[in-house]
Amino acid sequence: MRKYRFLFVALVAMLLASCACAELKITIAGKTYTGRPLGNTVVYQVGGQKLGEARQIGDSVSYRDARGTEVGTAKPLGDAIIFRDGRGREIGTRKPLGDKHIYRDGRGLEIGEARVLGWKTQYTNGRGLIIGEADTKDMPLRPLPLELLLGGGDAPKVHGLCLPQITNVKADGAAQAAGLMANDIIIGCRGEAWTTFDFMGSEQGVVQNRMRPKMEEIKERDGLVMIVYRPGAGEKDSAAGTIVASAPMPAGLRGYVWKAQESGTTFTRKGSLAYYEQIADIYRKWLADGNDGPALRLPVCLLRVTKVIPGSQAEASGMRIGDIFIGIAGQEGNFLDYADTSYKRTFDKIEAKLVATQKVRDLRIIVYRPAKGEKNAAAGEIVALLPMQPGKKGYSYLVSEDAPTYTRSGSSEYAAQIRALYAKWLEAGNEGPALKQ
Repeated sequence: MRKYRFLFVALVAMLLASCACAELKITIAGKTYTGRPLGNTVVYQVGGQKLGEARQIGDSVSYRDARGTEVGTAKPLGDAIIFRDGRGREIGTRKPLGDKHIYRDGRGLEIGEARVLGWKTQYTNGRGLIIGEADTKDMPLRPLPLELLLGGGDAPKVHGLCLPQITNVKADGAAQAAGLMANDIIIGCRGEAWTTFDFMGSEQGVVQNRMRPKMEEIKERDGLVMIVYRPGAGEKDSAAGTIVASAPMPAGLRGYVWKAQESGTTFTRKGSLAYYEQIADIYRKWLADGNDGPALRLPVCLLRVTKVIPGSQAEASGMRIGDIFIGIAGQEGNFLDYADTSYKRTFDKIEAKLVATQKVRDLRIIVYRPAKGEKNAAAGEIVALLPMQPGKKGYSYLVSEDAPTYTRSGSSEYAAQIRALYAKWLEAGNEGPALKQ
């Protein structure tokens, strides 16, 4: 118990010391703060004015504002740091993951990373944008309780999807005559290869830009049949409606307005992802019943390697940029089974697995290595990397629904092809985590 407490206190002291040995400079909510040592305290300033300070008290770090009032704490829990506000509520965490530290807010949403670049530490926000640095490789702790005093503007929006909804239907227009209604959610058009499931994402502007060219093209289609999801009466975040195919519409202006919506009368931002998946299931059943409409393709997120540091364990293991993670030899859990339409759900499952294996000896990662120039057609090979030991591995990764070797609309089929290659690799007697049926 005494040894544990010594390590516990030593960790907190090290965290505070790492802040004290270098200048920290970060921009939050449009305001830049600096952290500088002053004795055994780290003082944080904004524009020459004191924001607050950090000081070790017992087995935690205490954060106080410019008037000396405690506004929060940081305390180790295992290999994580837990941040709490002045009332004791958890407001964030910092956890190591490979060669970086991941920061999350009190909801568990990622708000940033810290990683070593050369002789400095670089900090990014939840959108991957650079927000600051420290002139040390020790990755000093961000003072999250003090950052809240600045407005916390870098916390991400609630994760969700923007859905393409008809917001207005003109009286006596072609759309009304064809049976379209306000609040209908556009799925696609008969005779087209795409559905709006191909374009959905979390950012309103991105979804709007993905869809706009397709919506412009169909303006000139005579006899256009639009397929929509029509919500049930009074529904909210729970899809209980039906799929409707409009009557044929003439070319030209049809008298309806659509928009990529973060929330609407039938769904909230928080509930939009589950709502989207329920609509996809309803449409899938509608197609299975023999109705005519474009095929359903839900994008999935895969983990690929984006950086391998020369001389690192990752390089020695044979890892290459572009490798797609499949699993870890000798352990349950397959990364292909983690692939999800939701970036956050995919990332959370993957992060938990990678964190749990950081101290594993003889860690052997199994990857899919794409063939040169492939796109949406998996023609590469399954590779079992050489063993790696505890400590920094020296690679970076990205979880995404599109990449140089696959597109968003082709990601689901591409993942299925990789699964088939991996299944054959297992059948040949190779060792790796089983696939879920």
